[in-house]
Amino acid sequence: MSTAPELLRAAKLLQIALGHGVDLRPAAQAAGRQDLLLDVHSPQRSNSKAIKPPAWRIRLVLGNEGSPDATRQDDTVLVLRRTTPSLRQEFRERGVNFIDLGGAVHVRLPWLIIDRTDLPRQPLTKLGPSPVDPFGDRTSRVVRVLLESHLNARHDTRAVPPVWGVRELAATTGVDRTTTSKILRRLAAWQLVQLERQGRSVEARVSNPLRLIDRWSASYDWTANASVAVHAPVGDPNRFLARLPESLGTAIPHRRWALTLQAGASLLAPHASWERLHLYLDVVHPRELAEFAAHVRWPVGEDGNVVLMQPFYRTTIWDDLQHVRNLTVVSTLQLIIDLWQYPLRGREQAEHLLELWPNPTKKDLTRRKPAAH
Repeated sequence: MSTAPELLRAAKLLQIALGHGVDLRPAAQAAGRQDLLLDVHSPQRSNSKAIKPPAWRIRLVLGNEGSPDATRQDDTVLVLRRTTPSLRQEFRERGVNFIDLGGAVHVRLPWLIIDRTDLPRQPLTKLGPSPVDPFGDRTSRVVRVLLESHLNARHDTRAVPPVWGVRELAATTGVDRTTTSKILRRLAAWQLVQLERQGRSVEARVSNPLRLIDRWSASYDWTANASVAVHAPVGDPNRFLARLPESLGTAIPHRRWALTLQAGASLLAPHASWERLHLYLDVVHPRELAEFAAHVRWPVGEDGNVVLMQPFYRTTIWDDLQHVRNLTVVSTLQLIIDLWQYPLRGREQAEHLLELWPNPTKKDLTRRKPAAH
């Protein structure tokens, strides 16, 4: 079994953080392990032949393979695909060593202290589906229902805090009971939901929605979507948006599409200005994005003002689509998740959407529920 790409990229970040005076080498280990053992050598710290150069060992473990509590021991470092400043601070306070592929390393051991947030951002590898990944495609419906029901109750002072049983969640989301139960246990291990046993059944409630969104963003952010940037004749953004349904209907008839990030959020709750439009297209392969761009004569370019994206969430991205002024926008929760780590005022816009939850605007807004699966 080969080493996970995320672990190798985490080792690269750690080496950069350590500097040239320290050598980082993979240690011998049994095949099939889900972690990465590294030997750390510091020859510069010993100039005398009588003193053996110090050597230490660090174990890198993927965030999906262990909870933060399980990493507060020995020389273990938790590797996260993406995280946020608030989640990183929480890990520091809980004594958790971590490497964030977004460009941060926090390692505090008896012989080593590193705390940097200025390292190169590492690319994400598209993960295959996992039945016990709470933030997978179909399985994320469990998290979505838990979060949405909690947020709905938070903004209704008369509502009772929602509690969900496994049977009820499975029936609502279409995720089977066994998988739903595993998802809830994993979320509970991460201290993101509270589980209460009622006889032979288990009931779940969200304990802190912001922490849950933070943890979600450590597994997924908007860069996980395959994308192609193109130069489109945007001109006035509002006029371009008004023409978009006709342009897309001519170029890709009967294909689903939806706006996201700042352009999508601007239709629901205008807060931050935007210069780049991000658009999900329902395509089977990323090459179809470039084919579509060629069809409408939008030249491909890294600095393009329109970004075409193949959804990472192939199924759930189309749940709860919203229609505003004849334009299709992803669900408000999907907007929040996409915006959470978007560098251009994304977190600010996401928090604005949370403040206005559940209805950022009541003007010309309709929602389409997902089809049963």
